[in-house]
Amino acid sequence: MSPLAPDVPEQVRQYAPKGKPPLAPKEGKRSDGDPVDQSGLVALLQQAAAKKPPPAPKEGPPRSDGELLDQAGQAIVVLVQQASNLSNETCDRANELAGKLSLQLHVAEERINQLQAAIEQAQDRAARAEKWLTRICHEIEEKLIRSRQ
Repeated sequence: MSPLAPDVPEQVRQYAPKGKPPLAPKEGKRSDGDPVDQSGLVALLQQAAAKKPPPAPKEGPPRSDGELLDQAGQAIVVLVQQASNLSNETCDRANELAGKLSLQLHVAEERINQLQAAIEQAQDRAARAEKWLTRICHEIEEKLIRSRQ
């Protein structure tokens, strides 16, 4: 049996690398007491370790710390700009969706108002019809039934 976790199927175990035992996910606790599964982080670190760094440039003198700092700063600015652009696009999509939903809500409210007005009109007609039926019933009783007696 291989050192993989017990829930890994045997078909996967037989093809697992035999050289080094795989890193087991580290279970820890967050500050709020919930368990933390770090297997995703471990996999990410393994992938990063497997990648080879880009070869150093062979031309020109070695770079100074100031030049490296400038490049790092520029890279950070580019990342911040990309994050800002993504955030703006997300905000624009959210605003567009909010506008569409607002319009749909307005249409639904108008329809509700129309239906409520129709209900009130139908209730008024029903009440008037009931009054007429009561009056007709009394007229029939007075003129036809009582007159025969």
